[in-house]
Amino acid sequence: MIQLISATKGTLNTTLLHNSVSNVHSVAFFENNTDPITAVYNDAIDDFKQTNDWLVFVHDDVIIEAPEALERQLNQLGNNFDVVGCAGTRDFTLKEPALWHLMSDRTQHRGAVAHLHDDGCKFMTSFGVYPDRVILIDGVFIAAKTKVFDKVRFDTSNPAGFHLYDLDFSLACHKA
Repeated sequence: MIQLISATKGTLNTTLLHNSVSNVHSVAFFENNTDPITAVYNDAIDDFKQTNDWLVFVHDDVIIEAPEALERQLNQLGNNFDVVGCAGTRDFTLKEPALWHLMSDRTQHRGAVAHLHDDGCKFMTSFGVYPDRVILIDGVFIAAKTKVFDKVRFDTSNPAGFHLYDLDFSLACHKA
């Protein structure tokens, strides 16, 4: 079982994510949050960990084009990885701005993200080989086996609130 979790400080753009997955997977939306996203995500972990194999933290403006294949893909990737994302980097040097794709050489980037223009045209940003082990995962889509949360949680002391949580989480997972 897969539980998708999406949170924001404002009103969620539930149309895209909900329409793409609701007939296949359970989706929990958390909007108008005054707490950091890390606290919301940790509460969701407590609520959903026992009844799911995977927890997927995803931005609300994401379209999952093949939701019926998501569980199969995660389980296949899960043979080698406990945490999965769609984009990240194998190596980095900490510097500002603290964005994974700006802290690393392009040769270390992995994965891909499809984008949708306002006019409906799609284009793909390819970051490199996939699947491959990375140190940092982009927060647009982070899937983790529920057993990961026996050792790792999102860092609620992150002063950036709704930013940089993905880097903290990635490093904690890498360390674990």
